[in-house]
Amino acid sequence: MIPMRCMIADACGADIGLAMSALSEERARLASSFLFERDRRLSAVAGLFMGWISMTYDVVIRVDPNGKPRAVGDKVHFNVSHSGRYVACAVADVPVGIDIEAEGENLDLLAAVAMPEEREAFSRMPEGEREALFCRMWTAKESYMKAVGLGMSIPPESFRVVRDGGISDVWLPRPYRIRELAAPVGYRASVCAAGDPGDPAFELMDADAMATLISGNRNRRCEENRCRILSDSCSCATARANGTNSTSSPDGPTWTSPGREGRRPGPPGGS
Repeated sequence: MIPMRCMIADACGADIGLAMSALSEERARLASSFLFERDRRLSAVAGLFMGWISMTYDVVIRVDPNGKPRAVGDKVHFNVSHSGRYVACAVADVPVGIDIEAEGENLDLLAAVAMPEEREAFSRMPEGEREALFCRMWTAKESYMKAVGLGMSIPPESFRVVRDGGISDVWLPRPYRIRELAAPVGYRASVCAAGDPGDPAFELMDADAMATLISGNRNRRCEENRCRILSDSCSCATARANGTNSTSSPDGPTWTSPGREGRRPGPPGGS
C-alpha cells in the first residue's frame, strides 16, 4: 500500500539548467519547446516530479494514447498540475487527480462550467466571495475529472460540487472523494482519489534537490552498468560495493512542510 502524498514545488525558484540536465531527452525537448520561460520552468519541474516518482517507486512512466503520462502497471498512480509559479503532484495506490489554480477573474465562465444549482448558490453569496468560490469549485471539479482519467471529456457542468457556499463530494459516484488542500496565498488546490484520501496536506519539495537526486541516481546506474562490463579487476567504488553503494536516500529529497507564513492555516473554507 502506498500512502497518498501531495507535493508542491516552486518552479520559479528552480535552477532551470539543473532541472533540464536531470530530465529525459524527450521531456527536456518538451520543456524547451515552450515560448515563455515560465512555461518552460513549469514543464521542467513537472518532469522532475515524474522522474522522482519513477526513481522512488521503481516504476516506468510512459505517455498513453491520450497524451497522459502514466506509471506502467497498477502499483502507482500519480497526477501533476501547475499554475502560476507552482507545480503540484499527487501520488497514491489508487487513481488520483490534483489541480492547482491561481485565483483570478473567471466568473464570466460560471455559466459554462456550473450546474444550475451551483449558479443559484453563487447568486446568494456576497459578490466579494464569488471569485474565490469559483476557483475552489474549478479545482475540485478538475481534480475529479483527472482522477477518473477522462479530463475535459467530462463536461464540468454535468456534476455538482458546490454546497452551502463550500465544496462537497456527496454527489460524486463512489469511491471518489475530494479534499481541498491548503495552498499558497492567491492559489487554490484540490485532490481527488478513488478512495478515502484522508486529510492530505502539501509537502514542500525543492526542485533543485529533486534534480540533483535524479541526476545522481542516473549516474550511479550508469556507473554500475559500466562496471558490470569491466573485468573483476575494476577498482572503482561502485564495483567494490557490487553496485549497492548508492548515496541517495531511498526516501527521496529532503522536504519541509509549509509553515503558516504566507499560507492559509487550513483548507479553504474549512472544508
